[in-house]
Amino acid sequence: MGPRALLLLSLLAASGCRGDLIFQCTDDRDCVREGQVGGRCLSFAGGAGPYCAFADGTCPSGARYDPTAGGGLGGACVSGDGGLALDLSVTPPADGPAPDLTAGPPDLAGRPLTLSPVDVTVDDLWGVHGSDAGHVWISGRAGIWSTTDGGKSWTAAKLPDAGDHIVGLWASGNDVVGVGWYGKIFASANRGNSWTTGIVPIDTTDLYSVWGADRDTLFVSGGSGTILRGTQAGTVWMAQDTGIGTYLNSIWGTDATHLWAVGGSGTILQTSDGGLKWREVTSPGSVGLNGLWGSSAGDLFAVGDELAIYHAPAGGGFVQVRAPNGEPNQLLSGVWGSGPGDVYATGTGGVLLHSGDGGKSWDTLPSGTSRGLFAIWGSGPDDFWIAGEAGTLLHATR
Repeated sequence: MGPRALLLLSLLAASGCRGDLIFQCTDDRDCVREGQVGGRCLSFAGGAGPYCAFADGTCPSGARYDPTAGGGLGGACVSGDGGLALDLSVTPPADGPAPDLTAGPPDLAGRPLTLSPVDVTVDDLWGVHGSDAGHVWISGRAGIWSTTDGGKSWTAAKLPDAGDHIVGLWASGNDVVGVGWYGKIFASANRGNSWTTGIVPIDTTDLYSVWGADRDTLFVSGGSGTILRGTQAGTVWMAQDTGIGTYLNSIWGTDATHLWAVGGSGTILQTSDGGLKWREVTSPGSVGLNGLWGSSAGDLFAVGDELAIYHAPAGGGFVQVRAPNGEPNQLLSGVWGSGPGDVYATGTGGVLLHSGDGGKSWDTLPSGTSRGLFAIWGSGPDDFWIAGEAGTLLHATR
């Protein structure tokens, strides 16, 4: 599969659900599950919801709320005497079987995870990052947006030049950096109130990912083996020699000296001197890798094409913990966790995976959408964001 900037595939994967994850829909298109299409997004029961409902001939109304409905409605018959005309037709899974969905992860107190769609744009979203729970940025085909109130309201950034096709984001404190196609880098030192264009010492190579140890130690990865190191809050950049020509979709580090980058054909690079020298490390496979995250230097996760997941535990190299499924049009592109025992991965077809055991096993969670989910970031286990295709933006809370 090609670079991250081209990962805009979306497979219609039907979603099955169980009741310990609450999902609020925005319209009927969000209501899809295995064996049924044409679900309805309803706000019955005294204004509760909206939640998905599907045809069920055993209910007087002819419809039953999905188990993911909140407010005590999960699995209950929709009130009324019929007339919803929900579609009972069966849709065969696209390009392989639909995921075997399991329950969403409750926390130690048993609180369910709620996924709430947020309406900001209709254009593809490729990046999401924040400095805290209140200050979050999203980016994509049409630019950058920000919230200062935890997602209640969003504002489009006034970027210099052509501020579109922004793929990667990084934020910390007052500093924000966005990178994208054609070598674009935009930086703000005041939480997006104003932006400057980064000085890039390369041709118009597409840039896909940015990570920072601090405002003066930033790293960007992109096409043709590109890695840049940035200083002065992301306004000045220098190219580093990686020795490779393949695209590098994601870069991540633990500090200013220890970093990793992943990309095409299973490429994994590592540096322990801040990028003065990058070296290839052994990869357990050859599928393209699209996302990278870790809780520490001894707990790294890389996700990629064919829904593959690699893990580098303490004291060892990367090992395959989820084998490629053989479907070249299915992929994972986002990975993030609140800690080693709470890791999520996102991908095409609305795929949302979770591991609660350090990557040993992965459950497929109901995302409530069949659209591609390209990026994920959170402030903690009770608050994270997922960005994706056609403006899809999900806020997960407990």
